[in-house]
Amino acid sequence: NKDRGTIMLQSYPRPRTEWIQPEVEEKMAFLMEVTRAIRNLRSEMNCPPSRQVRIIFFGAEGEIASLRAQETYIRALARAGSVEYLTSGERPKGAATTVVGATELYVPFDDMGNLQEERDRLLKEITKVEQELARVQKKLDNQAFLSNAKEEVVQKERGKLQEFEEKLQALRRSLRRIEEISEAGQGA
Repeated sequence: NKDRGTIMLQSYPRPRTEWIQPEVEEKMAFLMEVTRAIRNLRSEMNCPPSRQVRIIFFGAEGEIASLRAQETYIRALARAGSVEYLTSGERPKGAATTVVGATELYVPFDDMGNLQEERDRLLKEITKVEQELARVQKKLDNQAFLSNAKEEVVQKERGKLQEFEEKLQALRRSLRRIEEISEAGQGA
């Protein structure tokens, strides 16, 4: 509109109170947390992004109803082939699990890949990272290196040390999760 002039001289838009809906924001935040949790499980279990998985929710009726209403988004955002909702009964066995709020999320391992292959891959990766960690630690324990190297080189090695320690913790967490799933499957 030519009568209004340049946008640079217009007042900044103000929010309208009727647009503020805390209950919608809470539902959206819950959906985002659920999606993030499923993606994290998939990532930890090295599940290919292209693979569709089955997701089982176990929780209170209110949260389950909210998730059921958002199933289209869950399927698209978390790459779910099917979604099941439970409010009572037995919890699934042989599944990776996490919790968001009071709702438990289960992704059966059969949908994510071969348990033994992933366990072997993790063990190899842990060995490799442990070796790298030991190499960096040995360098940082060497007084000649510390006194002769430039400060930025020493800091870089300390950064590597921290990076390898964090990676090792994440790998061990993933291995523990696989071993728990394996034990649960054997107990079934």
